[in-house]
Order: sequence, then structure tokens, then C-alpha cells
Amino acid sequence: MEPRNTITIYTAIPSTHTEVMLWEANWGSYLANKPTTIQGFVSDLTSDPTHMYNSFPNWPISIEGGKWKTGPLKGQSTKGTYKSALDALKECGITLQ
Repeated sequence: MEPRNTITIYTAIPSTHTEVMLWEANWGSYLANKPTTIQGFVSDLTSDPTHMYNSFPNWPISIEGGKWKTGPLKGQSTKGTYKSALDALKECGITLQ
């Protein structure tokens, strides 16, 4: 029996390389100006109001951090996935440039 806190993820994409190629084909054009910050990256991906990344108003906040706009956590703060990843890397002695 697996521990309760283990999540098993199954994907229809056969490899990481294939997944990257699909992501670039679908969304790479939004990043043609080569953003240099996480804020620029998020802004580029949400520049098209009909794009899937705009279907959930908390998506940019989940990446950049800030206060949740909707849902059960509305008004509460999060540091975001990007800052969380940087903090985890820092704890391992790794810094990104």
C-alpha cells in the first residue's frame, strides 16, 4: 500500500522532450519577445484575453504571488510557485542567475 501523501501522475505524453515540444508549439509564440522576468513571462502568457491561462483569474497569482482573487482562499496571500521554487533551491545552496 502506498503512503497516503503519495500522488501518482499518469500522462498521455510519452516523454519530457515531447511535452516541451508540444508546449513550445502551443505557447512559444507568446514568448517571442523573450521575457527576462517571471512577471514578463506571466504577462506574455496572459496577453491574449481568450487564452486558456486567462480562464482562471488566480493563475498569474499562483505563479507570481499575491492575494487570491477568487475561491475559498480569496483575499489570502501566497508567495507563489516561482518564489517557492527559488526558496527551495536556495535551501539546497543553488541560486539562479
